[in-house]
Amino acid sequence: MALTKSRIEHEFLFRWDEQGNPQGCHIAYRDAVQEDGVEIASKFLEPRPVQLEDADKLAEIGAAINTSVLADNARQAAQIAALDAALNEVQNAKAAVEAERDTALNGLTDALAQIEALKAQNRSV
Repeated sequence: MALTKSRIEHEFLFRWDEQGNPQGCHIAYRDAVQEDGVEIASKFLEPRPVQLEDADKLAEIGAAINTSVLADNARQAAQIAALDAALNEVQNAKAAVEAERDTALNGLTDALAQIEALKAQNRSV
């Protein structure tokens, strides 16, 4: 039976004041005791101000934020590309329908001209 103790990050909080200026931040940890790899007890520690020794954790947090933002940007770029493709399809369909309409109108104009020509021939006979 092997007992191990570990300190695990639990919370990082950054505060701004009423004017939107950085006001402060703290970090909180949780101590956990494991027996043969299974957690049997834990205790939340009081939050403490972030210190220079937390630089690695701050870098990790910054990297996680950057990764999240980049993933969100990629997701939004994919949505924009899909919407652009859908818009292009609609515009192409519209152009095809307009071309068919124009062809039909030209045919109608030709048919009406032929009808008028036939009527004119019948009147002259």
